[in-house]
Amino acid sequence: MMLPAASDGRTFAQLGIQTYGFTPMNLPEGFNFSQVIHAVDERLPTDAVSFGAAAISEALRRYPN
Repeated sequence: MMLPAASDGRTFAQLGIQTYGFTPMNLPEGFNFSQVIHAVDERLPTDAVSFGAAAISEALRRYPN
Protein backbone atom coordinates (compact mmCIF):
# COMPACT_ATOMS: atom_id res chain seq x y z
CA MET A 1 0.00 0.00 0.00
CA MET A 2 1.27 3.48 -0.81
CA LEU A 3 0.10 6.03 1.72
CA PRO A 4 0.58 9.64 0.65
CA ALA A 5 0.75 11.93 3.65
CA ALA A 6 2.32 15.06 5.10
CA SER A 7 5.03 15.10 7.74
CA ASP A 8 7.12 17.44 9.82
CA GLY A 9 9.80 17.25 7.12
CA ARG A 10 9.35 20.84 5.98
CA THR A 11 9.90 22.09 9.53
CA PHE A 12 13.08 20.03 9.80
CA ALA A 13 14.20 21.36 6.39
CA GLN A 14 13.97 24.92 7.74
CA LEU A 15 16.50 23.81 10.35
CA GLY A 16 18.77 22.34 7.67
CA ILE A 17 17.83 18.72 8.42
CA GLN A 18 17.17 16.60 5.30
CA THR A 19 14.27 14.16 5.66
CA TYR A 20 12.84 11.47 3.42
CA GLY A 21 9.27 10.14 3.39
CA PHE A 22 10.15 6.46 3.20
CA THR A 23 8.94 4.05 5.86
CA PRO A 24 8.83 0.47 4.63
CA MET A 25 6.78 -1.88 6.76
CA ASN A 26 6.09 -5.57 6.40
CA LEU A 27 2.73 -5.80 8.17
CA PRO A 28 1.26 -9.18 9.07
CA GLU A 29 -1.76 -10.41 7.16
CA GLY A 30 -4.94 -9.23 8.83
CA PHE A 31 -3.33 -6.23 10.56
CA ASN A 32 -5.81 -3.39 10.09
CA PHE A 33 -3.40 -0.50 9.46
CA SER A 34 -6.12 1.96 8.51
CA GLN A 35 -7.80 1.57 11.92
CA VAL A 36 -4.68 2.06 14.05
CA ILE A 37 -2.77 4.73 12.14
CA HIS A 38 -3.08 8.02 14.05
CA ALA A 39 -5.61 6.46 16.43
CA VAL A 40 -5.56 7.00 20.19
CA ASP A 41 -3.75 3.68 20.57
CA GLU A 42 -1.59 3.99 17.44
CA ARG A 43 0.82 1.07 17.20
CA LEU A 44 2.83 -1.13 14.87
CA PRO A 45 4.15 -4.64 15.35
CA THR A 46 7.80 -4.60 16.42
CA ASP A 47 8.67 -6.90 13.49
CA ALA A 48 7.33 -4.26 11.09
CA VAL A 49 9.55 -1.58 12.66
CA SER A 50 12.59 -3.91 12.57
CA PHE A 51 11.91 -4.67 8.91
CA GLY A 52 11.70 -0.95 8.10
CA ALA A 53 14.91 -0.13 9.96
CA ALA A 54 16.75 -2.93 8.13
CA ALA A 55 15.37 -1.79 4.75
CA ILE A 56 16.43 1.82 5.31
CA SER A 57 19.84 0.70 6.56
CA GLU A 58 20.32 -1.40 3.43
CA ALA A 59 19.26 1.48 1.17
CA LEU A 60 21.79 3.77 2.86
CA ARG A 61 24.50 1.12 2.56
CA ARG A 62 23.87 0.69 -1.19
CA TYR A 63 23.56 4.40 -2.01
CA PRO A 64 25.96 6.26 0.29
CA ASN A 65 26.12 9.45 -1.77
